[in-house]
Amino acid sequence: MIVAAPYFDATASGQYAAAEPPFWLENGLTVQPGSPAQCRGVDPTRLPGVPAQVAADMKNPANAYFSYADLNGNPRPGSVGCWDLGAYQH
Repeated sequence: MIVAAPYFDATASGQYAAAEPPFWLENGLTVQPGSPAQCRGVDPTRLPGVPAQVAADMKNPANAYFSYADLNGNPRPGSVGCWDLGAYQH
């Protein structure tokens, strides 16, 4: 049981008053050498229950950028043949 559950009010003022600008992150969320996130991801087309048509659409070259590339355009899986967790491939 959560006694003081986290609460978010999207209509409250000052939501981002103390937040840093997102562009300050630059590549701060990239996978670093030796990270436990390396080679822990999965090919989304091979997840149990993914319909064949959805998997085919993800593999379609017109859509593959969204499944088979990270946010920087690096291919997935990476050069060692595995998928990294997160938005960036090491």
